Amino acid sequence: MMRSLYSSVAGLKAHQTAMDVVGNNISNVNTYGYKTQRTTFRDAYYQTLQGSSDSTKDIGGVNAVQIGYGSNVATVDTNHEIGGYAATGYTMDCYIDGEGYFVATDANGNALLTRVGAFCFDADGFLVDGNGRYICGYSPKIQNGNVVTNPDGTAVMDVDKFNTNVDDAAFQGNRICKPLDAQGEPIALSSISIGATGVVTGVNNAGEIITIGQIVLANVPNPDGLTLLGDSYWKAMNNVGAYTFETPGHLTGELVTGGLEASNVDLANEVTEMIRIQRGYQANSRVINVADTMLEELINLKR
Repeated sequence: MMRSLYSSVAGLKAHQTAMDVVGNNISNVNTYGYKTQRTTFRDAYYQTLQGSSDSTKDIGGVNAVQIGYGSNVATVDTNHEIGGYAATGYTMDCYIDGEGYFVATDANGNALLTRVGAFCFDADGFLVDGNGRYICGYSPKIQNGNVVTNPDGTAVMDVDKFNTNVDDAAFQGNRICKPLDAQGEPIALSSISIGATGVVTGVNNAGEIITIGQIVLANVPNPDGLTLLGDSYWKAMNNVGAYTFETPGHLTGELVTGGLEASNVDLANEVTEMIRIQRGYQANSRVINVADTMLEELINLKR
């Protein structure tokens, strides 16, 4: 059978995968925190019909004769370019103005990373995202039953406790929670706000400013190694490197409230890519039609 049939089938499969990626990008053009993806191809196997040879005193050198068998998908890369600021007007929405990822936890307490900072407090006083995942951060440091403060009156964060829990690979103790009253219920707070460095504060019934906690960001050495989980989450698995947890503004971007990160999908580029992929798919289909016609002519030699 003709090699062109197999080459074109391989080309069809590769272009179909590329179209799947483009379709996913366009589908998420308005998804907060979404990072666009791209597909790259590579040539597949080559059959050597004649090997190369060096020249001699009697005859010159001969190049190899090789015939390829189409293309395969080489990579599906994620473009981690920061998306624009999309104002929402909601004070609990946070945009990371630079690198870094918010840290949430799954049901087992393992870290999940996200760029979507749509936060609120649940009925138990915990800071959660739109999927109900607990957001990780520092809690105010308590000594003798009182919050330890800096000379300027701001609360000192218990960084050591957070790092200890990280070493234990369990993040349950790093949830940001409102202070509790004598009955173990979260106290009522108003005018809750989040600062540029992630400090979450509120005002109690006595008019005092209460520090609830401080959101941390993950500084990831190789974002391209993150594994997509869906629901706007990534997970640090292989080829990510040793990522660290930082306060916003230190090795990461600061937080800007009142908005979220828009998708970085370039719709014009995606439509252009869709046309290019469609034409490549069409050309591969045409090769199959031509190869079929040639085989038909061969079969019809004897009638």
